[in-house]
Amino acid sequence: MGREIIETNYFTFHNLCDGIYAAIAKPGQGAWSKAGIIDLGEELLVFDSLNTPSAGEELRRQAESLTGKKIKYLINSHYHGDHVFGNQVFSDATIISTYVTEKLCKEKNKIEDYEKEKLDMNHYLLQLKSKIDSTEDIIIKTSLINQYQEMSKVLDDLSKEKIAFMGDLVTKDLHVPIYDPEEFMNILKHPYQYNCSWS
Repeated sequence: MGREIIETNYFTFHNLCDGIYAAIAKPGQGAWSKAGIIDLGEELLVFDSLNTPSAGEELRRQAESLTGKKIKYLINSHYHGDHVFGNQVFSDATIISTYVTEKLCKEKNKIEDYEKEKLDMNHYLLQLKSKIDSTEDIIIKTSLINQYQEMSKVLDDLSKEKIAFMGDLVTKDLHVPIYDPEEFMNILKHPYQYNCSWS
């Protein structure tokens, strides 16, 4: 492993050789996997975006700060969350993947119902906790604990601030005419069902 040059809450940043870096995840902190950064000269290429938007954001910040260059490309090796859940902080970059990876990301990683996703994730974490409590094999227990910690960070990162600049659409003590007020309120309450972004 190359020389460690930066340590963050999510990962350690290593210089592998001239212009090539690796971010190695710290266990249970929300990065889970590894990522690569390659200095292309004028811009940067990132290989995988880590397990949470927060870890991906830190990866981007550190890479751009270290090199003084903007990230131009993001490669997704495959669709698993610990390699792509940080993608949203690279929305201005060109994302490169195989057709199959792109298809599986759309099929398996899209949140259709935010509240259901939270309930499902909490249920999954409870099942993991039960397995941890009932397992005596130390290797399996350690693996389950790490999985529990990482997936807890994913759940934490599901909750984003819901901020919208509405102009004259919403005013205090005055209802401006809206074509379908009930649908409008539903969009505000469940933006993920309408592909709305609040960040």
